[in-house]
Amino acid sequence: MKYQCRIIDENITRQILSINRTTTLEDLPDTLSDCFSKIRAYLDSIGEYPAGSPFVAFHNNDMENLEIEAGYPVKTDVVGKGEIISRKTESGKQVSCVYAGKYAEYDPGHEEILQWIKEHNFQPKGISYEFYHADPTEMPDGKCETEIIFPIQ
Repeated sequence: MKYQCRIIDENITRQILSINRTTTLEDLPDTLSDCFSKIRAYLDSIGEYPAGSPFVAFHNNDMENLEIEAGYPVKTDVVGKGEIISRKTESGKQVSCVYAGKYAEYDPGHEEILQWIKEHNFQPKGISYEFYHADPTEMPDGKCETEIIFPIQ
């Protein structure tokens, strides 16, 4: 396995602002850019800012019809507007794996992570997430740091 996986038992929820979209794997970068830009513009308009790294939540694994949710963690009192929704994430056990390296070489390896989960006698539960802790457009040599999270039971 190319990632070190670890179990997190997080008994907190996070408030997030997000936009739900259906896209393809090919169009995912443009879709994410659009969603992140709209949320940042909204936050700027109300004098707020993200409380953490941007993320994408994958509601399915159909690469031609991906149901995603893209957004940012925010303070608890930030409300949504229009297509931008405000909600809380679930708490509980999660598997966390981190990729650090060149964005062009990034392969999320979700199948490998799911296999690790199965081998350790857990079951995936709900939505998987990718949190983008370092923007490859702002890092030397196009490097990024992406945390992949699968809630488990």
